[in-house]
Amino acid sequence: MILRSTIEKIRLNSNAIKIIAMFTMVIDHIGFIIFDNMKIFRIIGRLSFPLFAFMIAEGCRYTRNKLNYFLRIFILAVICQIFFEIFYDGETLNTLLTFSMSILLIYLFQYAKDNYNSMYWTAFFTALVLVMLICEVVPELVVSYRYKIDYRFPGVLMPLAFYIPEQKYKKLIFACFFMMWLCFIYKNHQYWCFMALIPLSLYNGKKGKLHMKYFVYLFYPLHFVLIYAISLFC
Repeated sequence: MILRSTIEKIRLNSNAIKIIAMFTMVIDHIGFIIFDNMKIFRIIGRLSFPLFAFMIAEGCRYTRNKLNYFLRIFILAVICQIFFEIFYDGETLNTLLTFSMSILLIYLFQYAKDNYNSMYWTAFFTALVLVMLICEVVPELVVSYRYKIDYRFPGVLMPLAFYIPEQKYKKLIFACFFMMWLCFIYKNHQYWCFMALIPLSLYNGKKGKLHMKYFVYLFYPLHFVLIYAISLFC
């Protein structure tokens, strides 16, 4: 009873979730870039993607301007990809490009739901198939430029899994299927992503007092630059 009452008193707003997501992401990237895939760093880092996916879903739900929200994420994704190409020469397209596709699918789903019509649902499922092809089929066919969508098709779908259900615990249960899918694809330390369910279960649905929107947008590209700069001296 004491443990239960203590847990019930602990509540995290969206700012707290974002801070945890950013912290675990930085730890993950430090482990990947500087410490050559050190296990503990990568384990901690498995929490970041589900947390960010959850906040993307919340952003789609509460944004006042859907187009601006998508453009902010997509433009930042393009800028970050330029950093990726310059500093890391990688094949993987960054996570914000994954989330850009997620946002478009969420908007199509919501539009089809609000304006129930077979044409809109057809458009949604057509987009779903196209995204699946982009994530899973096209990378195997393109020879001139080998690319990978970060977290692949289940990664694109995870924000949608957090968005569709209304109740918080249904969101978490639904998202578990996509976490298991990621574990099947990536194996290794990926199963630690389920630890993200702990802070998400404590989410109180409130924004928090800090205005972190633009800080989070700037933090994503800048932390890559900083880690790269540190790696030059390691």
